[in-house]
Amino acid sequence: MGLNGSLTDWKRHTKYFGHQHASRYTCLVFDNRGVGRSDKPLSFYSTSEMAQDAVDLVASLGWIDLAAPAERSIHVIGASMGGMIAQEVGVLIPDRLASLTLCCTAPRLVRTGPFLETVHQRASMFIPRHIDVDLQRIAKDLFADGFLDQPDTEYGDPTKNFPTRRDRFAAGVLKKRADTDRYTVKGFLMQVVACYFHTKSPAQLKALGDNVGRERITICHGTNDLMLTFRHGEILHEEIGEGVTWKVFEGSGHMLSWEREHEVNQMIEEAVGKWS
Repeated sequence: MGLNGSLTDWKRHTKYFGHQHASRYTCLVFDNRGVGRSDKPLSFYSTSEMAQDAVDLVASLGWIDLAAPAERSIHVIGASMGGMIAQEVGVLIPDRLASLTLCCTAPRLVRTGPFLETVHQRASMFIPRHIDVDLQRIAKDLFADGFLDQPDTEYGDPTKNFPTRRDRFAAGVLKKRADTDRYTVKGFLMQVVACYFHTKSPAQLKALGDNVGRERITICHGTNDLMLTFRHGEILHEEIGEGVTWKVFEGSGHMLSWEREHEVNQMIEEAVGKWS
């Protein structure tokens, strides 16, 4: 999962794969270091170290055997910062991956707008504000215009829904901020460091494509993503090379897992079905 996101943020996908279709799929979700129920050491975090965390976890559960001959047995999906980590997983164990899906992520951070505008956007993450103002800023960065203003339809039972998706989003943020054990400023800042120093060169991305197999890689991005602009996804696609599946979500923002839930599930299911 992405920056300061926990395993529960995969719920729209684990509901589909791990519950509704549990006879066909087994899902593993986890908290990255720095958030949720995982440790939050005060140290330099890197996406490569966080990828090693993931590989160690999968190996400890017996999903892969690093001492045995390589077998393509796992499907890896990463979103945003998680997509950066997933790239590093592909570097560490390319011949263990049956497929690799990279959602709304980047090979490295590039400036795609005016310099001062870019600086202001990045710095605004750390400026204390009234909660209403901060919620508005976060929503603007994460979602396409108009999405959160629509009625909340999370549950079939209307009595369980909020008036709008914006109300559901705000409640989630407030609940997270109230849990000061699982969500800490220290852990958040260490994850930010990992994002800012994540760098994959064109040569490294070409090698990723060569070693994982471009036909096994899916890249998707929303055209209205303000957190990691659409250009980041284009660079990832261009530098891994022709042969990957490139899915463009027109008019969507950074939170494809919510905005385009069913289409993302279908996209993942197609990749998993093709390479299982």
